[in-house]
Amino acid sequence: MNLDQVKISKNFSEHFPSTQKLNECHNYFRKHGYLDRQIVVDENGYLIDGYIGYIIVRAQGLNNYPVATKINFDEEEKYDEI
Repeated sequence: MNLDQVKISKNFSEHFPSTQKLNECHNYFRKHGYLDRQIVVDENGYLIDGYIGYIIVRAQGLNNYPVATKINFDEEEKYDEI
């Protein structure tokens, strides 16, 4: 998926991950060439999981990366995620 199409909610954008978590994810990515967790979006393209991985992949200058899409949320679950 083109990562330019991923929408980042305020919940993610206003809470930057810790340096430790970023470093762990970055080191894994450098060692293996892929993330240890999926980047997941909902059916509208909003990021619901994998924000740290998203940051790492974007920092590497990659615009396309595999993204999982989770559909059919119930309203309570969607509210919790976004």
